[in-house]
Amino acid sequence: MDYRAIAPGVVAVLGLGLGAASAQAEGLPIRDGLWETTMKSPMTGERTSRECLKDTMLDPQSMLEGQSECQMTEHTLQGNTLTFTMTCAGGSGTAHGRMSVDGDRGDGEIDMQFNMGDREMSMTMSWDAVRVGDC
Repeated sequence: MDYRAIAPGVVAVLGLGLGAASAQAEGLPIRDGLWETTMKSPMTGERTSRECLKDTMLDPQSMLEGQSECQMTEHTLQGNTLTFTMTCAGGSGTAHGRMSVDGDRGDGEIDMQFNMGDREMSMTMSWDAVRVGDC
């Protein structure tokens, strides 16, 4: 499997950062307001974005909605930390992640392992977020 096959699921999880998922029954609640998220990836470098969030929750099941290449295989919510494992493209790629939200701050990372041709590759993507005020 190449990076393009695992990327959609990872983008769904990290690309949305704290903006993932509308409110669900179980997940990490995000305080309403304007959030600034900095994503760090060896593929894309560092990017910062701002998003106004209202009634938002990080929910492992809804993070992958619309992603046919990847499936969430495990997830655990413990306090303010969500950990998860997903597999992509028939199991030839995996990702293990952690996301935490505590009041006006959040962070997380995903470690991915996948095959690119005949080579096994690994990559870690991370994000940090801070609530910067009201919308």
